[in-house]
Amino acid sequence: MCYSDIEFLNQCKKSDAVVIALETSVTPKALEQIIELDLPVLVEKPGGISATDLMSFKHHKNVGLLLFGYNRRYYETAIYARNFISLNSTVMIQASFPDAIPSFSQFRINGCHIIDFLQFTVGELILQKAWGSKDPKKSGFFVQLSTTQGHLINLCVNWGASDNVQVKISNGSDCLVLRGFEQLNHYNGMKIVEPTEEFPLRVYQPIEVNKINTTLTSTKPGFFQQALAFKDLMEKRMLSVIDCSLDQAIHNLEIIDSISESLEP
Repeated sequence: MCYSDIEFLNQCKKSDAVVIALETSVTPKALEQIIELDLPVLVEKPGGISATDLMSFKHHKNVGLLLFGYNRRYYETAIYARNFISLNSTVMIQASFPDAIPSFSQFRINGCHIIDFLQFTVGELILQKAWGSKDPKKSGFFVQLSTTQGHLINLCVNWGASDNVQVKISNGSDCLVLRGFEQLNHYNGMKIVEPTEEFPLRVYQPIEVNKINTTLTSTKPGFFQQALAFKDLMEKRMLSVIDCSLDQAIHNLEIIDSISESLEP
């Protein structure tokens, strides 16, 4: 059942779980009341405008029942990338996020997907530097991130560009290339095609060893798997390693807050 009135929901004793899908700025206020119900709660990402919006929930007794809706975590490509990175001591990542709407407020509520994707695949992020401007009339900004494991990440937020999300992950020999979050190509080694009389140029081609092409259906990729994860939370009252916890949702926003503070107006 769906309710628009929180007070009515408080009176409903038969609810098994709650989904909060509200405008981002009012989500923390709703969560203040919903968290008291002792029910599993799926909170639409990012959960708040700033990390401070979520801090008051950190020590609540029901914090383990909060699942934040970063559905990209459930993509097959994300899990493949996470597993690949876990097998390597260090990797280097190049990512671009060309949001269609040129504003930093939009980056907070939509660009948080790329921040969470990076955190999910490589671990907790550390902001090293951000430069550029939040001015929507300019091209965007660059961000340099790292992890305690030594992974290095360059992120280009080139809003308005005629492009899709791209992520390249390299360990020095293998390279994963994600085009959007739906497609992944895994390369290892280079094939050298020597010049011929017909084509007098040497060509270097990456050798593909695996690929993922997510089948597009009426359900957006990741949504069904996220629904199953929420079902598991309802049954087990425990988050899985894939699910986005409150602490991780807060850290996503902390990184975005720090990027905002580092950029020119």
